[in-house]
Amino acid sequence: MARGLPRFEASDDLFKRALAAGAINADGDAVAGAEIDGVEEGTSPADTATAGEQPATAWRALRLERIEAMDQAAVLPPPLMPLPPEAAVDIAEPEPEEVPPTPRELEEALSEAVDRPDDWMTAAELAGGTPVAHCLRELLDALNWNGAARQIAEALPELGAALTGEGAAEVMGRLGFRCRRVKARLNELGPQDFPALFVTPQGDALVLKSFDQNGLPGFDGASRTRRPIARDGRAGTAYVFTAVDPDAAQTQGAGADLPDRPLALIWSRLKARPVALALTSLISGGLALAGPMLLLIALDHAVPSGSLPMILFFAGAAALALLVEAPLRALRDSMVGRPVAGLPDALGLWALTRTLFLPPGAQRRASAGARRVRYDDFRAGGAGPVARLALAYADLPAALVALAGIAVLNLSLVGLPILGVFALVIAGAVMGGLARPAQARAVRALGGFLQRRRDFARVADATRNAGSDETFANSLEQSEAAADAAARAAAGRGRLAGILGRWIAGVTVAATAAAGAYQVADGGMSAGSLAAALLLTWAAMGAGSRLLARSGEAARIWCGLAQLGKLQAMQPERGLAAPSAAPRRLAGHVDVSGLSTAPLSGVEMPLDDVSLYADPGEVVAVVGDYQSGKSALLQVLAGLQPASAGHARLDGIEAAQFDPLQLRQSVAYVPETPEFLPLSIEDNLRLMNPVASDVDIQDACTLAGVMEDIRVMETGIGANRRFGLAVDMTPFTRDPHPGFLKRLALARGYLRQSGLLLLDGPERHLDPAGEQALLAAIEQLRGETTVIVATDRPQIIRLADRVLWLDGGRTRGAGPSAQVLQQLYDEGRVGQTLTEQ
Repeated sequence: MARGLPRFEASDDLFKRALAAGAINADGDAVAGAEIDGVEEGTSPADTATAGEQPATAWRALRLERIEAMDQAAVLPPPLMPLPPEAAVDIAEPEPEEVPPTPRELEEALSEAVDRPDDWMTAAELAGGTPVAHCLRELLDALNWNGAARQIAEALPELGAALTGEGAAEVMGRLGFRCRRVKARLNELGPQDFPALFVTPQGDALVLKSFDQNGLPGFDGASRTRRPIARDGRAGTAYVFTAVDPDAAQTQGAGADLPDRPLALIWSRLKARPVALALTSLISGGLALAGPMLLLIALDHAVPSGSLPMILFFAGAAALALLVEAPLRALRDSMVGRPVAGLPDALGLWALTRTLFLPPGAQRRASAGARRVRYDDFRAGGAGPVARLALAYADLPAALVALAGIAVLNLSLVGLPILGVFALVIAGAVMGGLARPAQARAVRALGGFLQRRRDFARVADATRNAGSDETFANSLEQSEAAADAAARAAAGRGRLAGILGRWIAGVTVAATAAAGAYQVADGGMSAGSLAAALLLTWAAMGAGSRLLARSGEAARIWCGLAQLGKLQAMQPERGLAAPSAAPRRLAGHVDVSGLSTAPLSGVEMPLDDVSLYADPGEVVAVVGDYQSGKSALLQVLAGLQPASAGHARLDGIEAAQFDPLQLRQSVAYVPETPEFLPLSIEDNLRLMNPVASDVDIQDACTLAGVMEDIRVMETGIGANRRFGLAVDMTPFTRDPHPGFLKRLALARGYLRQSGLLLLDGPERHLDPAGEQALLAAIEQLRGETTVIVATDRPQIIRLADRVLWLDGGRTRGAGPSAQVLQQLYDEGRVGQTLTEQ
């Protein structure tokens, strides 16, 4: 803005005239485009203003008037007239005056776009793609965390759900960071509040890396740019994170402070909003007092007076109180039921996370059925027992309000309901002690039956061919009978607790009625007070008896927490919150020399001086009799079994020198008998690669020949109906279609996108269409991925570039596929050679 004539250079009269004409402001600055109309000698500003004339001459006229007034002989320069276009050819246009940038424009000018790797972008999309989700990487960088993107995907509360500030705090907690929440404006944050995630009420998210007086170095999650953040008055919540100490990080993660009692477990989900829950419970309990109090007034005043309008008034008031109390109770039940409904899944997720960090040897002796049963045990019986017990606990505040109401009505009468409450507490302790062992026996018996049934389903064909299916069937019948008897015993303890609670409640109400009737007869209390006291006594004792009746549910939750406590006591392979290196992209070079393994439990033959070589992109077949050591060789390469002697090198690096977790995440291993968790199909696939994109999942399923089957699948009814990849696999105790589960397991292996793919018996349990898809997939992966497949199928052996023949854990033959296949044919191991096909 051009400066006008300074005030000290002009006369006061001239300044006033310019100010009145609007040519300048109060500071003496010229107003662009302002003109003064009719300013002539002898015309005062007041006259001009009075006449209401609009200015017509420029501010320049005032300056010329001043010159003329100072020197009468002064020669006034002619006014500047616009030149015609032809005369202004060589005259440069004046440069426009540059306007200083605003703080927001300065932020945008200094911003730097951030290009994220694909796996981090996928992790952000799995977190809902919100600004908060895009801030996670920058926030972790500011905290000097150097883990992999898959850890973020594994720590998300729910895949695909929009991540909020509270969700980010939960994710960071699982990664080993403690959170402190500060509600403030940006210009109110101090040096102690950095680094932090700042979330506004509108959903904008900023990463504030460090403190600075001029501008806060940070990252904008909405625009995904690094830029200085102005310390303005924007309000929001700052989530300030600090790393926990290494000893605490060993157990840090979901459920690190796992409660050991059902009440503590339920409160861990409800403590986030205690004020709202307490107010709702107290108001509901207060409204429950309305009915008894109105009955008291009606019996003591309205009925004796015989006034019909008064009676109708109190009846209407009681009905209104009931109508208001019912939706409020429903609101309270919703506030309690919704948070605890996800408890079983949260416990199962914690157990799964903890299990994945155990050393491979800790699970080697457990069968697939045993692992699945343990997972079900960790979920503490599902959402039903937890929700019913939580709602029973939610009635206790109303019971306390009812006891307080009895004390107000008649202090001497409240002693009997209190004695009844103490009787319920003692009965609960006794019945809980009886219900817990009975429930534990029922859980063990049911787990044993389910374990046998799952394991039998996996080897049904082999047992049928061996003629031992009748033995297995008898064993299953005995296990089922034992589980049924244990379940009936546990249910009987629960029913006994319910009957005992109702009996105590009834006796207490009867005793209160008798004592109250004696006082009414003696004139110590009115009939209306007695009726109200009885209603309140029944309400208080009913809440206690309902809680006692849930002792079976409490015992079931206690069993699950006991199992989780045992799992928590097991030493993990590494800290749950410790940053892990990103999976290594293997080229696929394999060099095994003189490899030997120690004998393990079972009938699997240990390896003895086995050698194997594979160039990147080759297909190698490992053949041999049942339990000849094929699986042991693949498990050593996958990092699931240690070698006792010899060498196993991947890309020239000894397998023992890899980080164990990184090695298992870098190699794609498909076992002979795959296992699936009671999750959706997509979640089971993502166990192999949590940061896989949707396109990657579809490509892997298409390569395995299972995508078309997934598209037409659906389970559940109503709100629980699921389609395609969202189908829940909990009901899949066996193949829904021939070969479906094995093809899904192969798709999971392809999804790893590793340079080394290990297939253990991939042809087992496959239908003909699945076998053709397997052959096509191996041929397609040739040249890009090293494929080592343990098989006895000639069609697969013919595709191999090299063949290793194992017999009793030792090398029987090795070389090109045609040579070894001919050797197998000569010894009668296969029925067709390569030249006879």
